Amino acid sequence: VSKTDYMGTSTPRDYRSVVRIHNPETGENFEKHVWMNNPMRYSGDTFYQSGYQPADGRPGSREKTTLSIVSNTGWMIPYVSCMIVGTGMLAHFWVVLVRFLRRREDREAVTRTTGLFSLQLWLVLKSLGIAVDYTQKQIELAGDKSPPPQTQQSMFARIFPWGVVVLTTLMLLRTARVTEAPAD
Repeated sequence: VSKTDYMGTSTPRDYRSVVRIHNPETGENFEKHVWMNNPMRYSGDTFYQSGYQPADGRPGSREKTTLSIVSNTGWMIPYVSCMIVGTGMLAHFWVVLVRFLRRREDREAVTRTTGLFSLQLWLVLKSLGIAVDYTQKQIELAGDKSPPPQTQQSMFARIFPWGVVVLTTLMLLRTARVTEAPAD
């Protein structure tokens, strides 16, 4: 038995024992080390170092260790459980990653479509503004001295419905989801 303390303290860092296995049935005779958190497995049994007693100071006294022997038939279950949990976490991560990437692709497609639609709508509105100016010039050239007054309110009244259409369309495009029909 040996005990190693943390430097400068009496806090144990490590207990080590050398265990001799002598099995007359199989003829085995060997030594094996057992230390803290490292049990020895032999013939279906597990040997744990569960205690340590220092030498008591009497002449001839020695350090002693206490071993717990457990017949642990299900020692593999925690390892299998960890593998199952790890596989489940990996599957969950994969599903979330795929969903994120699909949403990202959908969002990029909607953004491209929205940008193109906005450009086309701006061109249409700009052409309407040019057409209004052209119509006013036609009226002035025709000799009508009193064209309808163009106030800021009348321009707003002419453009506002188009603005509502544009904003509603953009909102619908932003929240739209593309669904694929199932293959027959």
